[in-house]
Formats: sequence, structure tokens, C-alpha cells
Amino acid sequence: MISVAGDGSVASGRVKIHVRLWRRGAHGGRTPSPCSPRSPCDSPQGGGQPYGNEYAAFWNDLVAARATLVLNGHEHIYEHLGPMDAEGNQARDGLSQFIVGTGGEDHEGVGVEGPSVIYRNDYAFGVLKLTLHAAFVTYAFQGTDGLTVDKGSIHCPAV
Repeated sequence: MISVAGDGSVASGRVKIHVRLWRRGAHGGRTPSPCSPRSPCDSPQGGGQPYGNEYAAFWNDLVAARATLVLNGHEHIYEHLGPMDAEGNQARDGLSQFIVGTGGEDHEGVGVEGPSVIYRNDYAFGVLKLTLHAAFVTYAFQGTDGLTVDKGSIHCPAV
């Protein structure tokens, strides 16, 4: 897993360095699983609003590195976006994204639904459970009421 803060890292070039180190194998001598999630603080789209191209190069590097999904928590909502490219358009070989800002802060509105939205809500507090397997990731968002409202699996790109 690579975790990147959205504190200007992209502008300073540190994000690309992290991704390039990961791609070259600088991850403790282990070969990363193709089902490795990534966690930048921003992405092409979230809460129904595109973020512009500030993170496009980072997103494209993750696609080239064959990452599977991106985790975010900066929006106070739950949103599951299907595979998309760096502009937020649906793309078969793109990255799926989960925005899980549902840990206790008041929720924000979700805005206009973009083309990659699979599921979203701005009312439930809860947790996203991920299980990483060699060829796929299973996911389930469980609300504090115990109900699972979004679940499934995402196949990982072949290495």
C-alpha cells in the first residue's frame, strides 16, 4: 500500500517519486500484490465533483503500475466509483475508487452524480471492509446499524 498526503506532495513531485519507487521494487524487497490499494488524498473525482488535472499524472502512474483501487477519506460521505481514467471518465483499465469519510464527522452533500458512480450515500456512518486476495479484492461497506449496503469484488489486473 502507498499512502500519500494531499499537502502539496504532487506539486513538489514527491508523489511521482513514491509511485516510481514502488514500480522499481523499493517496497521492502517484496513484490507487491497486483491487488494493492493506493491511498492518495485526492483523485479525479469525488463527491460528484471532478478535482481537475492536479493528480492526473499520479493517477496515470498508478494505472501504469497496475494498481487496482484508490482509497480516500477526505469527503465526509461514502462513495464507490467504478474504474475510471485520470479525467474521471469510465475506463475498463482504470482505477476503482472508494471515498470513505464516514467515521464520525457530519456528512457533506454528494453533489451531481458522475459517470463512474456505483454507489453513494451521505447519511450512513460506517466502515469499508477490504479483503485482499492474489487476484481480486472483496469489499463491503457496513453501516453502524449493521447493514451492508455496498459489497462485491474487483478483479486485479494481471501482472
